[in-house]
Amino acid sequence: MASVPAGPTSSQTSPETAAPAEDPSPSPMVEPPAVPTVQPPPAPTVEPPPGPPAPGGPPPLGSAPVIWLPAGPAFPEDPPPSAFYLALQGTQCAGLPHTNPRGPDLWVAAAFLCSALESKDETMWAKGAMELAQVPRPTEDTCLALAAYDALNRLIIAHQDHPKAEVELIAQTGRACQLRLTGVSASQNGAPESLLSSSVCGGESVWLVGILTRVNVVVVGQQRVPVQITGTRLFFKAPPVQVPGDLAVTAESSAGRVQGTATIRYQGDPRTCLSPPPPPSPSPSPSN
Repeated sequence: MASVPAGPTSSQTSPETAAPAEDPSPSPMVEPPAVPTVQPPPAPTVEPPPGPPAPGGPPPLGSAPVIWLPAGPAFPEDPPPSAFYLALQGTQCAGLPHTNPRGPDLWVAAAFLCSALESKDETMWAKGAMELAQVPRPTEDTCLALAAYDALNRLIIAHQDHPKAEVELIAQTGRACQLRLTGVSASQNGAPESLLSSSVCGGESVWLVGILTRVNVVVVGQQRVPVQITGTRLFFKAPPVQVPGDLAVTAESSAGRVQGTATIRYQGDPRTCLSPPPPPSPSPSPSN
């Protein structure tokens, strides 16, 4: 009899029926908690005490710098606006007018703002700003008023930007007005005239009007005449001439010729002028 091959034993499994082995998922790894790094506290910084500000450096904290008025020139004996300009430049508020019945006025605004600088009164600041806002900007030929107007506007802006700060007025270099001859006058306090009459014989006092600091010579026609001074007023003696007519008058300072000119109209007959007395004759020498 043919033998029958033995079938697979129960311990053997067919490849078709073998179950795949399951690969279990890896367990998530748990990292140990991070240990915080403790940094040592920073060493305290010791600041040196503040010293005085360096010349030309930034202003100290709490101050509002304002470029203030340059020299005029102006003098205490001068009539307004020179006297007002000088009072404002030195913050001498009593020298400024506090009212003007004709309407808004530059120097009334200056009085309010000058008082505000002294009193720190916000009412004065407001009055000054309101008054100045109604004043048109002066023209170049009124140089003192123009310089005051611009300086007061800078003052208002500084206070508005830093209302709690102390205003620091910084003197401006230069001059508000360029030297110029406005005219001449026959009297010390007379109004300037562009044309003045004089005798051909000369000798009359002619007063100069204008911004004339450091003026020391006038030129009448071709003649150079020294300038004299009384207080703050300049004048010269009209030189004699041989022919009637108009001669130009110009002024010179140590820096050169000053802007502006005037005219002297010489009148009369030179033959009527008194001749200067002859020089004294030498005394005879005493006889021995």
